[in-house]
Amino acid sequence: KIIIITTICIVALLVILGISSFEKGNSSNKISAAVIVGVHSNSNEIPMNSSSLDEVLLGVCSSYGQISIIGCDGSPQLYYQAEIPIPSVSGLSQQKEMTIASDYSKQLKVIVAKVEATYPEVDTHKAIMLAGKALRNADKGDQKMLFIMDSGLSTKGYIDFTDGLITKCPEDIVEALRNADAIPDLKGIHVYWAFLGETAYPQEDLSLRQKINLKNIWTAVLEAAGAESITFTDDFTTQNPYSGLPYVSVIKAEDKAIEVDSPPENDNQPIETIVLGSTSVAFIGDSDQFVDANAAKKEISLISEILLKNPAIRVYVVGTTASGSELYTQQLSEARAITVEMALIELGVDVERLIPVGLGFKDHWHLEDRDSNGIMIESIASQNRKVMIIDVNSKDAEHVKTFVEGEAHE
Repeated sequence: KIIIITTICIVALLVILGISSFEKGNSSNKISAAVIVGVHSNSNEIPMNSSSLDEVLLGVCSSYGQISIIGCDGSPQLYYQAEIPIPSVSGLSQQKEMTIASDYSKQLKVIVAKVEATYPEVDTHKAIMLAGKALRNADKGDQKMLFIMDSGLSTKGYIDFTDGLITKCPEDIVEALRNADAIPDLKGIHVYWAFLGETAYPQEDLSLRQKINLKNIWTAVLEAAGAESITFTDDFTTQNPYSGLPYVSVIKAEDKAIEVDSPPENDNQPIETIVLGSTSVAFIGDSDQFVDANAAKKEISLISEILLKNPAIRVYVVGTTASGSELYTQQLSEARAITVEMALIELGVDVERLIPVGLGFKDHWHLEDRDSNGIMIESIASQNRKVMIIDVNSKDAEHVKTFVEGEAHE
């Protein structure tokens, strides 16, 4: 299983769902969406120029579906709900129809921007329950989408991370929800989540382990809820914290000094693959140099802590790129892998435990990043520019070993 920092191309989803060729009034081509807006203390402002938000709203408006907007605070409420009206004038051109849809979308974005917290704390679980109910009330034939814009750091309700829940086993949390008859109903719903784990003062940054487990917890809950698909985006908030909103409790971040001094916890189990995407560890274009060396090394230091705590682990440091010249991309991806390797060595990880590999764009996880005309789709290409930390004993390592062994024979 890959823990991946990535973005999505919702445009592709809209094509899959038939938005490019919908017929008015044909429910099977409609998209209905619920948008959870987590505007509350301890988080940065959600940008209204988010491409993911734009595509969700445009998908609903261009297919004349239902939109539900839910504010996520200590007492989540349905903030706004409407059916997008079909134009009364028939025979409009597709360009005119899309212009109308774009206007509707802009109006909805104004409404989203007005959502803010009314009650103290955050109950993300309840917001998801409300979203599921709103989508169940949409037309049965609609394609249904839940777009969550929230840190996921719930401080109230069934999932309250203020009491140490963030360190618990995801399966145990799901079982507790099941026993309480509190599993959301998201059957048939495609779920997208932006800004998970993002924090603002006074909430300290979570450790890498906490971020990974937070993602695993919500993934387990959404899977138990019957979600059709689950995708976490790499949309990022502004650097401007919300102010003047009701109080939200602070969740205890891990004490890194205690983490380093604690005994190994690997228990012979391979660590999950960690992917450093273009927003967490960015490289200068066509270069193996970091855009922001300090920010990159801060992220990489979290990985070094895991490796230092588990000295028996060896890992591949795997670089990948967007599509291009096979030789050039392989060399560039290897150079970037070596840059990350050197950063880990500087942080105390033994060089013998690190195996740098460049796969270019021939990696198992590569996404098709060019359209039918060969033009690069940047939102997808950015997902292919990454460096992965892969335990040599994990299932993901099998996809790397074939390449490494082939190189050794040449």
